[in-house]
Amino acid sequence: MESPKTQRERSNALEEKVRDYYDDNTKLFLKLGAGGGTRSIHQPLFMRPEMSYAEAMHAQHALILHQLDPRGQPCHVLDLGCGVGASLLYLADNTREPVTFTGITLSPRQAVAGHAAVRRAGLERRITIRVGSFLNLPADLGEVHLAFAIESLIHATDLPEVITQLSRRMAHHGRLVIFDDFLRRPAGNQREKQILHRFRNGWQGYGLCSVADFIDTAVRHGFSMLDQRDLTGYLRLNRPRDRWIRLIAPVARLLAPVSRYCTFLVGGNARQSAYQQGLLQYMQLVLRYDATTANP
Repeated sequence: MESPKTQRERSNALEEKVRDYYDDNTKLFLKLGAGGGTRSIHQPLFMRPEMSYAEAMHAQHALILHQLDPRGQPCHVLDLGCGVGASLLYLADNTREPVTFTGITLSPRQAVAGHAAVRRAGLERRITIRVGSFLNLPADLGEVHLAFAIESLIHATDLPEVITQLSRRMAHHGRLVIFDDFLRRPAGNQREKQILHRFRNGWQGYGLCSVADFIDTAVRHGFSMLDQRDLTGYLRLNRPRDRWIRLIAPVARLLAPVSRYCTFLVGGNARQSAYQQGLLQYMQLVLRYDATTANP
């Protein structure tokens, strides 16, 4: 069994890989991804058949807006894994003061791009983007009324510690909203184990777990489940670009040791396979924090 010190060192080493992954690839994600001009780095959700890509990229944002108090009370919103600030800008455009926002990203390059976007939008008073780790959230972060994570907790190298960090900063009855891939079922054979291994390593999916395991961890830290929703049916899998990636996956696997973008392609192809095999599900979880039941 690993000592706490060894666990921390391993988590920190993996976190450095996640940081380098986004430092190296963010420009390519924005250039080659299907963001519909939104500069968002996550999966589109086609919740209506006629949705454009841009609308589908904002589907998660629209669901987050439903969790905000409509009475205009002061509210501090935390984006865990804010990328280049696209989610923060959308939410700020669709709310008014006194709602303020903080985004945390591991990637200094993402933070630079995010700062520039916030300045161009004239929203410096309401949006702050900081370089930081989920494993060590800033001590001066302030009380958080709503935290959200769009496809970022999958990268958590020590999920219980992330939840611990959040619990120390959440307001009583603050909400946590998550959109991410979760393990629907364990691998049933060697091929499925290989698919999940390639997904975890290529997608930097160190925090992959089942919904039940995530809830168990969250409950031990004072969170309770308000809602969970399976959004898998709104993903568009096996798109032309996905089929193209599947064709070049064997070559990408050979180049992955020297190319982080090829590592991403391998992980993305494995993700497609995992969904096709019924190993993954894309979920929205909404949790509420109760300071009276949280462990110290």
